[in-house]
Amino acid sequence: MSDKIAIVYIGDKPIKKDTVTGSRLVFPRHEPVDVETHIAMQLLAFPTVWRKADELDAVLVHQAELEAAAAEEARRAEEAAARLAAEQSMVV
Repeated sequence: MSDKIAIVYIGDKPIKKDTVTGSRLVFPRHEPVDVETHIAMQLLAFPTVWRKADELDAVLVHQAELEAAAAEEARRAEEAAARLAAEQSMVV
């Protein structure tokens, strides 16, 4: 049985340094890093920052869905603002 677990950083920065456990490990974004089990368990307590490497594909799909939903919401808000501006316009 292995005493290491592959985990990935899923945040927005290009790299993340481990400031939780004091291990000083560096995690490139979306790249698996093998870490000691006891460190991995502490880091995995923060699921919005670190995930197990085998969960990466599902996380990337979920992040893409969230970005698409945010873009759609921004488009709708822009259309609503344009519609409101047109309704309130005094131009004849």
